[in-house]
Amino acid sequence: MVMKHALLGCLIPTLSVTFHAFSAQAEGVEYKASLYGWGIGIETEIETPRGTKERDIGFADLFKDLEIAALRSIEAHTNGVSLLVDVQYFELETDIDRPLSAGLVDAPADTKFGVASLYGLYRLYDGLRTKVDLGGGIRHTDLDLGVALSAGALTSEVFSSSRSATDPLLALRASHDIASDWTLSGMIDYGGFGIGTDMTAQATATLEYDWTKRWSGAFGYRYLTYESTTDFGDITVDYSGPILGLSYTF
Repeated sequence: MVMKHALLGCLIPTLSVTFHAFSAQAEGVEYKASLYGWGIGIETEIETPRGTKERDIGFADLFKDLEIAALRSIEAHTNGVSLLVDVQYFELETDIDRPLSAGLVDAPADTKFGVASLYGLYRLYDGLRTKVDLGGGIRHTDLDLGVALSAGALTSEVFSSSRSATDPLLALRASHDIASDWTLSGMIDYGGFGIGTDMTAQATATLEYDWTKRWSGAFGYRYLTYESTTDFGDITVDYSGPILGLSYTF
């Protein structure tokens, strides 16, 4: 409990200072809006009344069943202070009434996954080619995850787990200009600490190319994981895959 209060005591001032910096210098703020695609694969481990069930959904299967996908971010920067918002939402609809092999097996059911992260970052090091930001923030996660258990050809039971949580985050970001128009960037965050979920973490690495002063493209890899507790028991969810993005600075 002491750790939770200490962590919140650090994060709240961090976000407060960030918002104050933007309100005081609104005219000098630079914005960067991004849309990106994520070739995501999902690995889950969820406890059900029938025991622990594991699911591994590759990108090909996920894309086939994908109903809605929305991935976007926007960043505001001024005088070494950044405010970053990143939103991801997926909705999959899987037909679980198809024939399955004999015996008790598990198959995917409907899945909804939404993540919204807010970061306040401070420029810790501002070199000629290398920049390092340190900060914190919050992440809100909504997950509806289903597991269909079948005995023979017909689905007999479907267990679903719904989890909504808001977690504090610690974040570190770095970038290095490897050429005049090429930038290598990376960002990691870690949070949870038992406040919302037991643990949540994310790591992203990208190679960005500036086509013009305003337009840029990026290619990289992202990994997101969290551990939590549901009505049935513990759940672990891992999302990972390549990302491809397009950004506009104004």
